[in-house]
Amino acid sequence: TLEANRGIGVEYRSFVEVAMQGNTLRDNLLAGVRLVGNTKAEIRGNILERNNEAGIVVEGLAQPNLLENQIREGRVGILLNTYSTPEQSVSPTLRGNVIEQSRNYGIYLQGGSALLESNQVRGAGQAGIALLGDGTVSAAQNTVEQNQTHGILVEGSVKATLENNTVQGNALCGIVLR
Repeated sequence: TLEANRGIGVEYRSFVEVAMQGNTLRDNLLAGVRLVGNTKAEIRGNILERNNEAGIVVEGLAQPNLLENQIREGRVGILLNTYSTPEQSVSPTLRGNVIEQSRNYGIYLQGGSALLESNQVRGAGQAGIALLGDGTVSAAQNTVEQNQTHGILVEGSVKATLENNTVQGNALCGIVLR
């Protein structure tokens, strides 16, 4: 259990390969987990709750598999800000995560590519899933419901493939493409 740290519960940086499973990360001031640089990780079956800024932050060339985590009550559930280079293609995988009651967004992607599959996002203060900037995203079989604005927001130059998602009970639109 990692809790009430003034920064981040766990941070993995530069060329680390790690598996993290079955931990509880709560009440950390910034984030529960932050992955930066050329990090390869499998983050599975963790409970991340009330981390102020985000449950999980993924930046730079980090290439995680985020699987079956329970994320509740942060500003953002999962924040992705990755990019690829000509030498390295980066596309994090988010599968089977349950993200509830985020103050802003459940999943927020600002640039970069990702695979979002079979996640449940509900009760976000804004959009459940926000795909912004550029990159390529595949979102399939996600359940996005009861968010305070949109279920799924796609904005900018993102190339998004949306397949077999259940989007229901959101305050404004189910899916918005801008």
